[in-house]
Amino acid sequence: MHRREAAEELNHMLVELFHEILEVEELAVKKATQKELTMTEIHTLVAIRHEDDRMSEVADRLGVTISTLTTAIKKLECKGYVVREKDAGDRRIVHVSLTEKGKSTCKAHEQFHSRMIEAAVKGLSEDEVEALSHSVEQLQQFFYREMERYADE
Repeated sequence: MHRREAAEELNHMLVELFHEILEVEELAVKKATQKELTMTEIHTLVAIRHEDDRMSEVADRLGVTISTLTTAIKKLECKGYVVREKDAGDRRIVHVSLTEKGKSTCKAHEQFHSRMIEAAVKGLSEDEVEALSHSVEQLQQFFYREMERYADE
């Protein structure tokens, strides 16, 4: 196979893989949450890393405004996945943390990703895993550069 044909095939595989990951991840989440959460809500839960995160910290991780996050957190709070508390020392600061239901959901999401990575490296030698990792890192750097390029426009 010539380099151009290989590049076209790789492009096709990456596009299909991207769509399949999103589709299967969403199916896994819907099954784990009885179709209660969206992928955006799952990613919001995952962004809450510590017991006592400030809303501003979570908003920064997600790249959204505080008001956008507040809307999402209110929905997640009503569904029983998070709790919000005002800071005792400064009432302007709001802390958010996961409930047991939220932690369980994050764990299920993490397990999906672990199974995906296990499948990706199954049967590969250490050198092949290293080459795959390097290739994915290069792809990641491309996306970072593209994001910056479009953000500057």
